[in-house]
Amino acid sequence: MEINANGDYEINLSPENIQGQKNWLKINDEDYIIILREYYADYTKRLKDTKMPPVIERQPSNSSKEIVNKNTNINTNKSFAEFFTGLVENSIDLTNSLSIAPNKSKQEVRLNPKNSNALFPSKDIFYEGVYVKLKEDEALEITVEKQPLADYFSWTFYSPLYTTPDYNSYKVQLVKEELLPDSNNNYKFYVTRKKLNIVNSIQMGQYDTGILSFRFLKNKKDYKI
Repeated sequence: MEINANGDYEINLSPENIQGQKNWLKINDEDYIIILREYYADYTKRLKDTKMPPVIERQPSNSSKEIVNKNTNINTNKSFAEFFTGLVENSIDLTNSLSIAPNKSKQEVRLNPKNSNALFPSKDIFYEGVYVKLKEDEALEITVEKQPLADYFSWTFYSPLYTTPDYNSYKVQLVKEELLPDSNNNYKFYVTRKKLNIVNSIQMGQYDTGILSFRFLKNKKDYKI
């Protein structure tokens, strides 16, 4: 993508890239939602971000071949509702699949492919997750060996419905800039229900169960947890 020095950019959404624009995303008549995902080195800045919301403008067609929607029966409102219903259903199914073996990464988890595809719609993002269940005075130690290089990676705690506890009250995420690997790209961090006086720790907030999710971009998957 081409982004201006002040952070502004435009994305052209169209069936064909007639003008050869770099910031072009191909769409068709049946598309009904565009997902914009931004990554923050400090996720708390997201709450303080004062950027204007995206402005969507419909541009006149520059092509002599006007695109005509031949399927007049497409109901975008219904498709949109079905999409979010699917998110909830897949979140529950994915959580139930992971909850078979709490606090373990080496378990046989049978996932319906549509679950991960629906929850994480991207070609360049890889996820790994474990189901976490802790008592009030327990802590989970996570050891990561040979962390691969990545443009971005994070560890985040989610509730069973894939919502995070309150950002302002709990430390629910660790990102690349906060985790300092050793010379072999190994590191440790902790997951607890209570606040720990150490940098590498994540809180579960008001929950005693949930999903610890590992997300990373553009790298090889040859890592070990």
